[in-house]
Amino acid sequence: MREKKRLAIIGSGVSGLCTFNYLIKEFKLLNVDLNITMYDRNAMIGPGVPYQEDYDVLLLNRHSQQMSVFNEEPDDFWQWYKKKHEVYFSLDEFLPRRFFGQYLNETFHKSLKIAKDKNIYVDVKFDEVVNIQAINDDKFIVTSLKDRTEYDYVILCLGHTKLSDYYELEGNEKFIYDPYPLIKTLNNINDKEDIGILGSSLTSIDVSVVLKERGHQGKIHMLSRNGLLPAVRGNIQPYKLNFFTEETLNELLLKNNNEITLEQIINILSKECQYVGLNLNNMVYKRKHNLTPSQAIESDMKNLNEIGLWQSILMTANDVISEYWYYLNPNDKMVYLKKYERLFMSERNPMPILNAKKILEMLNENRLVVKKGIKDIKIINDQFQAYFKDSEEKYGYIVNAVGSTKYLHKSCRDQLLDHLIEFGTVKLNNYGGIEVDFKSGSIINANGKVNKQLKALGHITCGTYYFTSSVEMISKQAKLISNDILEHMSKIALVSV
Repeated sequence: MREKKRLAIIGSGVSGLCTFNYLIKEFKLLNVDLNITMYDRNAMIGPGVPYQEDYDVLLLNRHSQQMSVFNEEPDDFWQWYKKKHEVYFSLDEFLPRRFFGQYLNETFHKSLKIAKDKNIYVDVKFDEVVNIQAINDDKFIVTSLKDRTEYDYVILCLGHTKLSDYYELEGNEKFIYDPYPLIKTLNNINDKEDIGILGSSLTSIDVSVVLKERGHQGKIHMLSRNGLLPAVRGNIQPYKLNFFTEETLNELLLKNNNEITLEQIINILSKECQYVGLNLNNMVYKRKHNLTPSQAIESDMKNLNEIGLWQSILMTANDVISEYWYYLNPNDKMVYLKKYERLFMSERNPMPILNAKKILEMLNENRLVVKKGIKDIKIINDQFQAYFKDSEEKYGYIVNAVGSTKYLHKSCRDQLLDHLIEFGTVKLNNYGGIEVDFKSGSIINANGKVNKQLKALGHITCGTYYFTSSVEMISKQAKLISNDILEHMSKIALVSV
């Protein structure tokens, strides 16, 4: 007798799609009838926010040959792109992001065909899920705006949480709370308006280069607390870690009561740098100390081999960084998040050199100014008044580019997360997002109980896994979660025979 199992994936962006693909790919259970339902509030499968149709100047921040929904096939996107008949770009290694969105959609339709061959029923509901109720820990009632359905397994793939709104500007028609897609949100801005962009990270770079392409004539200011721009992507090369490894971590855990310190991680990373002739302090701090934004970009562009080697170390460390983060001393986690994360992430998430050149040109022509030390923003006489330590500025528009919040405070939750937290179905993580079991991605409830049939991946697991937004890490986690669910499904089916 075949056991019927119903599974819901909440969210159909990159994390939801990667999970769906792996469930279909790895499903081999002859005694299970599998029914998968995908939910998404937007009528779109795959691209999510980052990879939807938008300007071609919005580039992938990672080499095209290292982008894939399948962790074991890192060049899957590249192979797909080479078969396309569209115009090739001058620097194919950093393609417009919309291409990856098209690739995501095509992989979904390929998986649908495989699902049909395996007799897996797939349903897609463009509907917003507002609550999930656990029944005896092995059944779940998923409530959406349109219906209520019972499932055996639920996977939360919610993408990014609500964006931060530090100055409580949401609701004002000239405050662009969510900037993407820029082709729509910037379309109605008069080209003579003065614009303030909140933040100075990669989203701010996107907004700035699009305004440049549109020929914007008003002033463009990045409003930042620290004024730190992302590094320029250097010449990335294959790299094998020598010290920052799982073996080193295991040795330290045996000696230190199953935890490590921030100082130990810094020492290991410093040793890794020294091995290839780099100085960690120079790479992270001294290289940009007291430099203006334009000088920092120029410095990076003069040293593309050196910073490329440094970035190669950081990229290769993706394989072990979650383990190091997981075992890091709790106090040191807080110290890192407060003092070092912004600096480290500016190195870890660099901008493509094409866009770096555009930003440098804008800075040198005074078309773009990075204003650091932002304190507050008020709305006065239908304009935005920004207050800095020693000055004030007025803007006609403010574009929010600060990204999603790590911490799910009441004001940062949507209706679904609010219900899950309120009823104890999930538990907040002290370092961001919700608590999940490190080995399986299973959600931990308010009583500390692990539910093997309720999973989460992506940004809402950032407190457990740290790096959760790169496609590489998402696909790795999606494979882990899918295999764990299929193994659990197999055991349950055997018991019921």
